[in-house]
Amino acid sequence: MHSISDILNIILESIFIGFGIVIPIFVLAMRTSNLKAIAFKELFILTAVQTVRIAGILYFVLWLVHSWEQYNDPVVTGGMPFKDKLFGPFWLVYLFSPLMKFFLSQLFWIKKLYFKKAALITFALLLVILPSQRVLVFVASLNSKDYLPSAWSLSTSDMLIEIALNIVVFIFIVIPILLGSGKLKKILEK
Repeated sequence: MHSISDILNIILESIFIGFGIVIPIFVLAMRTSNLKAIAFKELFILTAVQTVRIAGILYFVLWLVHSWEQYNDPVVTGGMPFKDKLFGPFWLVYLFSPLMKFFLSQLFWIKKLYFKKAALITFALLLVILPSQRVLVFVASLNSKDYLPSAWSLSTSDMLIEIALNIVVFIFIVIPILLGSGKLKKILEK
């Protein structure tokens, strides 16, 4: 059974992954001369950026609380003490991923990053690739001389299903925020 913080972490990670996949596609694929479609696209991107900024803060706070609980708990799940997680061979996975998600999501407070297409696409893709658990486990296993290819395997269908679910969760979070803001009605009325 998952705790509420675990479920919230899964939702927040879905926001990051969905943002990193949907926004580049949305920016590159949606070219139109219809003013309402352009206004909707800009509003969707702005709402998604605002959602990612808030998600980054929540994710980082949850990670800090979880780390503090593990630091103070003498018996940590998995049998690995906090010091071993932080300074062991997989420190990259434990420390780098949350810090990169926080840092990259907070860069979107800079307007130039989400107003320029190239910067928006680049940072959205970095938000998916850099803090990815799979990429970090791969790099950490190379660093600790764990060259077993069986540890790297992942079914392609499982990965595609996971990505599709992350995209669906992202859209089901951004669209209600977009509708609740009331700005979409103003665009449709014009």
